[in-house]
Amino acid sequence: MKKKILNIALIILVIITFMIIAVASSDSSSEKANRVESDNNVNQTADNDNDTSTEPEIIEEPEANDDESDEALEGSHYSITYKSATTWKNSIGTVWVQVMFEITNVGTTELYLSSGAYDIEDADGKLVKSSRMVSVYPTVLSPGESAMYHETTTISDLDEAIDVVILPRPDIRRARIDNVRLDVTEVEFSEDTFSGIRARGRVTNTTDEEQTSVTVAIILYDSNDNPLGVLSTTLMEDIAPDERIGFETSGFTLPDGVTPDTVARYVAFAYPWLQFQWR
Repeated sequence: MKKKILNIALIILVIITFMIIAVASSDSSSEKANRVESDNNVNQTADNDNDTSTEPEIIEEPEANDDESDEALEGSHYSITYKSATTWKNSIGTVWVQVMFEITNVGTTELYLSSGAYDIEDADGKLVKSSRMVSVYPTVLSPGESAMYHETTTISDLDEAIDVVILPRPDIRRARIDNVRLDVTEVEFSEDTFSGIRARGRVTNTTDEEQTSVTVAIILYDSNDNPLGVLSTTLMEDIAPDERIGFETSGFTLPDGVTPDTVARYVAFAYPWLQFQWR
């Protein structure tokens, strides 16, 4: 009886052993099959990457277009239509100079005018002053429009006013920002005790968006159509669409003698002061 029970136990043990081996073998085969399938996928991908039987897709680089270049432009796109440097000595003996040079867009695309620079020489060609970061009004020009670089500053090395020559260096590029303009109306000039001239008027936001920090610039011309100077101010309040607000500005940066009687005509601009074009 004991021998019979022992034989049955051995048979059961053998059966269990075979079952364990079978399960392990099945898992190994499945893992191997998965590994082979994965290797085949990798090999297939490599074969596709190395396949030269079909021509690859070609993405052509666009040719450089001069109209889209952000390099500084040369004179074929703009013209310096006026330049002057006027010196004078004030009541306390300081020599001042007003520098102006006008840029006209003679091309077919809008231009962006960044801060410019200039050198000033005396009659013998000696360098008297060099300046950078010169303001310009306005900053974006459509074809046919003109803008004015303008600065009034002192010349510390001069004791008397002299005749000087200006060598302007404008920084002009194709515009990548919109030429946003607001209407300037009701401009009137009056005498100012301290600066000689004062201007007031109104600005109307004719755009569809609220405008902030709007610059108003008024370029003055005499009876010979020569520029006298620039009156400018920045309105720090927001201007809603169709809203109209007033402004005032005086001529503290203009040479002595510029009064309402000397102004024969003017050109006024209003545009966002934060109208910058980063390179």
